[in-house]
Amino acid sequence: MTKTKDFPVLWTPRALEILDVVGIANYITETGRLHHKFYTYHSGRSAGSFALWSNDTSKYQYCVCLSELKVKERMVEKLKADYNVDVEYEKELIDLDAEVTAIIVHENASEQVQCQYLIGADGVHSFIRQKLGIPMDSRRNDTFFYTLVAQASTNFPGSQSVSFIDSRSGSALVIGHDGEMQFTFEHHPSWSHRSLDQHVPVDIAIRHIKMMMEPYQLEVHKIRSFEGWQTDIRVSEELQMKKRVFLIGGMCLELYPQPAAQGTRQLELFGMVSALEHVNNLCWKIRLDYLQGSKSSVLETFNFEMQHHIRAFDQCSFTFQLLLAGRGQHIMGGLNSTMHKELQYHIRKHKEIFSGLNCLPENRLNLRISDKTFAFVTDFKVAGGDKLPEGRLKPYRASQIMDLHNMKRNVSMPFALPNESSMVNKKHTSWGQRVFPQTLRRSISVKSKASVATTVSTPDTWKQIRNNYFYLLDRIREDGFGSFTILLCLASTLQQQDEHSLEMLKAFKEDMNSPRSFTRRLSENYPSNPKVTTRLQRHSAPPLTKTSPEVNVVYITNQNRNDVINMQSLISTYVSAENLYLDHNNECHTKLGVLDSPAIFVVRPDGYVGASLKLEDYSELDTYFDSIGA
Repeated sequence: MTKTKDFPVLWTPRALEILDVVGIANYITETGRLHHKFYTYHSGRSAGSFALWSNDTSKYQYCVCLSELKVKERMVEKLKADYNVDVEYEKELIDLDAEVTAIIVHENASEQVQCQYLIGADGVHSFIRQKLGIPMDSRRNDTFFYTLVAQASTNFPGSQSVSFIDSRSGSALVIGHDGEMQFTFEHHPSWSHRSLDQHVPVDIAIRHIKMMMEPYQLEVHKIRSFEGWQTDIRVSEELQMKKRVFLIGGMCLELYPQPAAQGTRQLELFGMVSALEHVNNLCWKIRLDYLQGSKSSVLETFNFEMQHHIRAFDQCSFTFQLLLAGRGQHIMGGLNSTMHKELQYHIRKHKEIFSGLNCLPENRLNLRISDKTFAFVTDFKVAGGDKLPEGRLKPYRASQIMDLHNMKRNVSMPFALPNESSMVNKKHTSWGQRVFPQTLRRSISVKSKASVATTVSTPDTWKQIRNNYFYLLDRIREDGFGSFTILLCLASTLQQQDEHSLEMLKAFKEDMNSPRSFTRRLSENYPSNPKVTTRLQRHSAPPLTKTSPEVNVVYITNQNRNDVINMQSLISTYVSAENLYLDHNNECHTKLGVLDSPAIFVVRPDGYVGASLKLEDYSELDTYFDSIGA
């Protein structure tokens, strides 16, 4: 029986966030099946459900079930159509030297490529890992699992959901999707009457599944795949060599093992988020390192952050597999605990990891209160290493409100709000526009769903605007793609007109615009076309170009539209109306823990917070960026 990659994978909120950058998240949510809850069943009865993927840090409050194959095909199409990037197959790396000269074979012809950066897949069979002699840490468990994917009919209420069933016969993870069901369960000699190293016939496995699902009935019509696998989590001890060679993917790449319990795999509950996070973390750091002529020390944090990330997923996966195997007694605490209670506890405990939104460790990029290098202390809800909480903003900038108010007297002449195409419509073209040169891109027209342009013919203009929103992370990404963002939450400072706070705001604005500011230093002192070493050239890799500032400033206020109209002079003096957004129902301020006093958050290009500080400590921003060599 052959295996296929066309069985469902759960795309978590963080995975959707990352894929949204290249414009395929909408395809996944529209094509796949959305799951908002994780259901549990004990001895044939419903035992409750969890909003497992709900969170405060993403606009996605669910996971989506869709096959890896469909997502991969869509990604390849998108890269070609929007960015003119070809994904090349049937190429094999056969040699690698200390100078990072790679020899690649394609159709019996070899090609020598000199690389400034070389990125390869991590894993047991990774040629790059083996060539560099990087050992792997291994944690093998004696537990064996089987996964069956089949077209089936059943009266089980969780047939189209993500469920955990627990019965006297055993436990199983069940994922339903488009008339198919996927069962993952432990192989145990008590029901298979075979030793662990013997392959279990599919009819015996189906009989075992039916017993676990009693009193519900199950009829299997067509088997899509049936595979056995063992819990053997292997992770490379190092994911990078200096600042030249990198390994990505980690334990998530070994997804499809050989039959008869040989190979490694990760539970579908985690999808591909760990591998995607590796890519996302590495790409912006390579971009910054390249644009700054390798002066930045940011790239050196890749190994430390991703090793921490892998360990978190490793522990969560290992714990869940123990529960799935009915071995909860190994991790239970308390005399009255049951395996089902332990499942509920650990699902809640690892909720962030299931969503892919777990924190990063403290380092030079992620400053927490314990850091002694900086002369500030914060008491906000969000600190360095935390994922920036997602929040809604009003669907317009302060500059639009002010422009509209100033033109409102001439109501007889229809006009439109300033064109949002430069702000909204570049959502899925930012990458190509800012990274790839114009000649390598096809012209594309994107119609934005968030456009707020409208015709004005009466004084009740604002009643004509659709009830939609901006999302904070989208605004940050689109205003400064690939850049660090200085997010300044104003609270009600402008309305209260506190003299001290206004002085700090004015000083901050002047400093940001000063020729001596670190923002100018980062954005202007580096050449637009950095010197390219001879190792970089390759026909399939478009050169990077510097077309956006390395530090972007975004303001948020919790004032309403009328307040903005009444405070136009204050706004023009103390902040930038073009970069000022209005918080929706105080969502962003509340999630960030900003009450009355202004606060600053340094947001990394990947959406994680680097530091949080009070406005009065803004001078420490210079120290922060100096410390990371940016």
